[in-house]
Amino acid sequence: MSARILILDVLDPRGERGLVVDTQAAFDAGATEVVPLATGTWQGDTVLPADVKLLESALEEALAVPTQSMLVGALPNTKVAGAVVTALARDLPETLVFAPGEFIPSRAWFAGSAERQHRSHFQTLTREATVVVMTATESAAWLEKKDLDAEQAGTALCDSGAYAAWIRDEPGSVRSLDRLVANGRTSVLDYPAPAEDATDRAPGSLTALLGTGLTLQESVAGAQRRAACPTNSGGLAICR
Repeated sequence: MSARILILDVLDPRGERGLVVDTQAAFDAGATEVVPLATGTWQGDTVLPADVKLLESALEEALAVPTQSMLVGALPNTKVAGAVVTALARDLPETLVFAPGEFIPSRAWFAGSAERQHRSHFQTLTREATVVVMTATESAAWLEKKDLDAEQAGTALCDSGAYAAWIRDEPGSVRSLDRLVANGRTSVLDYPAPAEDATDRAPGSLTALLGTGLTLQESVAGAQRRAACPTNSGGLAICR
């Protein structure tokens, strides 16, 4: 089955993370059409948020065409998150993968209300998500909980409305021991850990695989395998 995939994430001009990696991973996993939209741009270690009006217009145009699957990645600020939430309230693809990464609090002294609104948008997207992809540390930060282990994080995200949660292991070990929580059941994903400096292909792969009609378990297994694949000199995954 062919799949049209819509991907929102932050653009890294160096192509080492975010939108470029997600897009390539989706194509590698079988997507026939990928529409990338930048929610912001990395400038060194900081993110310049996208122009909200331009993003709103691009989202409206992109969602006017039938879309099998959508990935929502990093949302740099409240306005960008709000634009995505508003667009999805009108046109929600059947499959939504939500992988926002770490929560970075607003730095301005008056940013309390914006920070609360950002978390509110997170809760809205979580309720709409087919799969939320995060680490336990990221989940705890977004959910404003002190400490969560992997199973607790997955359960908390599902309790917040997600259909399923893929809780990624923290980097730094030889093997990854992830948790997949869905329908009240937890399974363990044990596979060779990607190198700490490897590009993260799991969210983009998962989005494409779900869009082609595979089951959740099949899609997660395929994305997990691709996450552990080595890359060639051009940065492309070499999966067998």
